[in-house]
Amino acid sequence: MDETREAKHGAPPSAEPLEQVQSQRPIPNGGLEAWLSVFAVFCVFVNSWGLISTYGAFQEFYQTVLLPNESPSSISWVGSIQATLVVMVGIVSGPLVDLGYLRPLIISGSFLVVFGMMMTSLATQYYQVILAQGFCVGIGGGIAYIPALVVISILSFYMVAIINGASAFGRTVPYLLGSRVKPIGILITCVAGSAIAMFTWTAATNIPGFIVWACYWGFLTGVLVTGPTSIVSHPALCPDLKMLGTRMGMMWGISSLGSLAGTPIAGTLVELSEANFLRAQIFAGCMMVGAVALQSCPTFVIFRYDRKGQGSQ
Repeated sequence: MDETREAKHGAPPSAEPLEQVQSQRPIPNGGLEAWLSVFAVFCVFVNSWGLISTYGAFQEFYQTVLLPNESPSSISWVGSIQATLVVMVGIVSGPLVDLGYLRPLIISGSFLVVFGMMMTSLATQYYQVILAQGFCVGIGGGIAYIPALVVISILSFYMVAIINGASAFGRTVPYLLGSRVKPIGILITCVAGSAIAMFTWTAATNIPGFIVWACYWGFLTGVLVTGPTSIVSHPALCPDLKMLGTRMGMMWGISSLGSLAGTPIAGTLVELSEANFLRAQIFAGCMMVGAVALQSCPTFVIFRYDRKGQGSQ
């Protein structure tokens, strides 16, 4: 029966709808397959956000060795484009996951990341670096990133918190409270804490103070990275899991605008010659206050949904 239907429609096995694949194979709950999936997503994160997190090293190398005639602002566009594409491409890759093209997306995205980094190693001109690292690596990371998040969200909502080593405590410790505190509650609390962090950054004027502040901020960033992914699969925000990839792509696609504009804005506000970050610190704090206000809306929706669900039982 199934073979006849496949022959009639000509649909390739790799393009089976996500819900059909889920109905054919039970979702692994622990064991080798589940942890191999977590490890695979860890590898995707290393080659997407991991590369972006270390762009400061690339920036220094480009400014001092490879592209000394280019301005720091121009060089920063390489990292901005890369970071933007990693999340913006999710607008396209998310719906493709829902259509069943998970494996082709992961393979093609990983290939582009490797190919882009190889071409970056051969680049000698600014435009070559832009094309190789900014666009090729950024697009490759974006193609693989959202599908990887969807896999982990389907396997277990909390597992996404352990797929990256950076800011490890912030990515894991808050979610140990998952049985007592809703993930959306954890997220909005840490967003509010991040607003406080941006304003208190101005008080970190010596090395000990900055170390304390950096530990505090590092913990919060772990939640800010993993938190949105852990809540987007909630029934109030995504009633149909068949649309999870699309929802994930929409969420991260919108966030790409901040990645694109953030670095140039910071370059304008920061006075490096005088080591004056005050304007950037105040701007960041105000943006995080706005984030708290915006986050209040989905928080209210989820709490109301859960309260109605408990009342109907």
